Amino acid sequence: MKLKVIIEPGEDGYLVAHCPSLKSCWSQGKTREEALKKLERPAYDEETIARDFEYVATKLRISVDELQGYFNQPNKRPQDYKSQELLFSIGAAVMRTLGLEIGGKR
Repeated sequence: MKLKVIIEPGEDGYLVAHCPSLKSCWSQGKTREEALKKLERPAYDEETIARDFEYVATKLRISVDELQGYFNQPNKRPQDYKSQELLFSIGAAVMRTLGLEIGGKR
């Protein structure tokens, strides 16, 4: 995957590289190549990720496998969950039509 990287001169003589499409993805180096190389490096190594994962699972009092199962589930949007928004919208429309609506728009 190719991402746009912006390289700008920093205040201390270093070059600052950042990727606008990735939040908090910044790096710096004395040369352009050094800044880009540091930007490609993962923020966490595999050992740190595994240790932190185990720590979180312990705090939640679940197994690492169960926590991994949660992470492997597909991402959901708010629209994927049941709500009564449609019912409230219909009720508000009826109340407006009858002139009985008291409150403002939510």
